[in-house]
Amino acid sequence: MIEYGEARMATLYFYVRTSTVEQRHGLDTQSQFLRDNIPAKYKSYPAIEIQEQLSAKTLEGRKLKTLLGSLKSEDVLFVYDASRLARNTEDLLSIIKAIFVSGAHLIIGLQEIDPNNYEQELQLSISGAIATYTRKVQNAKSKAGIKVAKRKGEWIFTSRILGYTLVGKKAEIVPKEAEIIRYLYEEYSKGKSINAICAELRKLGKYEGVAHFSLQQCGANYYNQYIWAIKSSKAAVVVEELIQFQ
Repeated sequence: MIEYGEARMATLYFYVRTSTVEQRHGLDTQSQFLRDNIPAKYKSYPAIEIQEQLSAKTLEGRKLKTLLGSLKSEDVLFVYDASRLARNTEDLLSIIKAIFVSGAHLIIGLQEIDPNNYEQELQLSISGAIATYTRKVQNAKSKAGIKVAKRKGEWIFTSRILGYTLVGKKAEIVPKEAEIIRYLYEEYSKGKSINAICAELRKLGKYEGVAHFSLQQCGANYYNQYIWAIKSSKAAVVVEELIQFQ
């Protein structure tokens, strides 16, 4: 990843995003697409790539928000598709407005967006609405599937997560890993940062010998799924179960 700074000349920003840390291939695909399709008039611009693996449900806490605040006239923001910026029409149009207010340019896919082209605005509104509808339908279907799986006592995640091990289709709590989840939850609830908690875990040796995971994975990105779980009703039962396990 290339970090962005205080360059004063016009800059071409590649913004690539996936929702989870497991989607590394998605980041690479987006990055390659952007680099392969730079419009000729912008090829001389210094290019900076910004990557993040967070949901686009909100702008808060995202690198994109910081970038929007630092864009200046004639900068260019280049994204793979509109859903990389936002997942609903209102947020998408708000972000696009912020880009144009700064005097920067926006390229989505293979199309440079014209702030005065009302047909493009209509197309973006429609695509944003479709993305919102699709996401809501997928969430509804996922919730139904999760309810059925939970009734059967089956694993409801797509991969192994810290705190559980999979035996057949059944999830079993791993006591030592559940201890880490409890510690993470308690310290985070006190207002400590993820990085500070990770440093304490290393210092206390609480991460030693945990199967399938390493100290190198103890970082902000890796723990996003657990902070999400703490805040999300979808995973609240899972976290509560791990916290209460004795």
